[in-house]
Amino acid sequence: IQTKTLECGARVKFIQPLAFLSFLLVIVGCEEEEHKDIDPSTFNQEIALRTDLNEPEDLIYAYYQPETEGKAKVELTVEEIAESEYRITLIHDGLLDDSQRAVKYIMEAERIDSSWLVSSIKTNWKCWEGRGHEDWGIEYCN
Repeated sequence: IQTKTLECGARVKFIQPLAFLSFLLVIVGCEEEEHKDIDPSTFNQEIALRTDLNEPEDLIYAYYQPETEGKAKVELTVEEIAESEYRITLIHDGLLDDSQRAVKYIMEAERIDSSWLVSSIKTNWKCWEGRGHEDWGIEYCN
């Protein structure tokens, strides 16, 4: 029996006759979402002199201001990935759009003294049922 840790963090114990089948099952579960990269340079210029952005949450809300009319739901997750470096994920579900159901923004940023430097912004989205992909992706909804 061998134990392997895959890039997606899954730990798998392989038994030789079943190794290939086990590997395939785990790889299917480790599929990564596609994201569209957004250049953060313009946003970094916009926030360079702002003194009101104290928390990671403030930073992502300065970038994206969700409208929460109707049944819209906003979910925010902040993960400290290193000292003073954060991954901030905002999911806005239940959009008032006839084709796009949800949007997700993933921002990585570093707090340097009293300012922020955003190193990456990624986005993807889901479509409403019958209007395209219903999992996170970057194909346009129709």
